[in-house]
Amino acid sequence: MKYGDLILKRGMAGPPTGTALWDWFSTFVDGTGTPKALTVTLMDSKRVPAFSWSFTNAWPVKYESPVLNGRTSALAIETLEIAVEGMKLTVGQ
Repeated sequence: MKYGDLILKRGMAGPPTGTALWDWFSTFVDGTGTPKALTVTLMDSKRVPAFSWSFTNAWPVKYESPVLNGRTSALAIETLEIAVEGMKLTVGQ
């Protein structure tokens, strides 16, 4: 079985969790990173979990920093591409 990469995109956030993706990625750049289990949850309009995807042995393979342009009001979006070895789908809570 082969799984495609998980691609996460988000606007830059402030402390305390604003650098979590970068911090995890940088441990792999330093050679000290370890794969993690990750869960992505899709919420419905009432913020109740509708679907959850659980990923096993996930590790970052690519990070794209936001394009910063002081002449526009565009959002700063960071992208993290993550390779995974397994996936499980859960419906509802």
